[in-house]
Amino acid sequence: MARPDDVPFSAARSARRWLKMINAKTLERLDIYLGHPLNSILPLLRRLQREQAHFGGLLGWLQGCDPVQGLLAQQLSNVQQVLDSAVLPNNSLLYCAVENHPQACGEDLLGLMLLWGVLYHDPSLSAEQHRALLQSIASITCEDEWFEAFRDGLVKGEPEYPSRKVVMDLRADTLLVHEVLDTLRALVRHGSAGVQGMRSLRRLQRAKDDDTNSVSLRLALSALLSWSERLLLVKSESQPAPSAAIWRLGTRLGRKAFIGQVLGNVIVTSIVVLLSGTLTAAIAICLLGFAFLFSAVLRRLHDMGRGIASLLIFGCVSSVLPFLPLLLFVVRGDDLPNRYGVSPGSVGGDKLAGGLQANLRGAQG
Repeated sequence: MARPDDVPFSAARSARRWLKMINAKTLERLDIYLGHPLNSILPLLRRLQREQAHFGGLLGWLQGCDPVQGLLAQQLSNVQQVLDSAVLPNNSLLYCAVENHPQACGEDLLGLMLLWGVLYHDPSLSAEQHRALLQSIASITCEDEWFEAFRDGLVKGEPEYPSRKVVMDLRADTLLVHEVLDTLRALVRHGSAGVQGMRSLRRLQRAKDDDTNSVSLRLALSALLSWSERLLLVKSESQPAPSAAIWRLGTRLGRKAFIGQVLGNVIVTSIVVLLSGTLTAAIAICLLGFAFLFSAVLRRLHDMGRGIASLLIFGCVSSVLPFLPLLLFVVRGDDLPNRYGVSPGSVGGDKLAGGLQANLRGAQG
């Protein structure tokens, strides 16, 4: 007779065997009583069967907090399941998949270094996993001049950019590799504030889905996206800041509210300056109006996934291209949560329904 502790493990093994034998008709007729350990997996199987007619990618839907699902996830952890999953698996599962099937990652030197570097810096992994990843990074040998500096920087979270020639010799895309390094550096330095904008995340998603890229590079991209998703989910639970909260400089401001605030600021400031009796009062009012305008512009840039650096560039270029600020009136903000919070006017949590990957793929389509 099986011990109680063995029940989830036996159920997980049974579920794995099912995936190889079960078909759509059997799945619909299947009836499992409420207390059975496999009861929590049945709805997931039916959903995958309806949506994609196979069970590939089940790994991403499994919840580690459920004993049976957690054990099944460990048994299903393989590289192909990670890449096929409709939902980004967490990086602990990705680590298990790579550990269980290291040969599936191929021999792409740069891709492996990027993969191990991303996982090494992800704080969601355990200390033991971090030590193993550091050993893996240290075990790679390469006599090329660029390699040692690149590896040292990767371990420190400040990776150097390999030259275009090096990347091309390794049969990788230079712009993509640099974008991966930019994303990793930002996440290591700034945490949730380092999550890239939606345009950058879409490019990473597109590259992750491109099977012409090496398996290890695609896994590195999956790890970056999963890390970013975890941070964005925290942001998506918050409520959008009121448009009138001009003192909350770290929040977002939508287009309509921005137009109203800018026009209102210009009109009110002009009238009050004309009615002011002294030069000192006029200067003080202009400074207040400028501060109000600064807040509106910065929050509008936040809505587009941009920050202080973009504001400074914007200010410098506007002196040469005076019509450039008009872009703030017409360019759409990020529909999804970004590093500055959820989209203005949205309900927190709804914008990442189905996961980051599904939303990024939908935006591309």
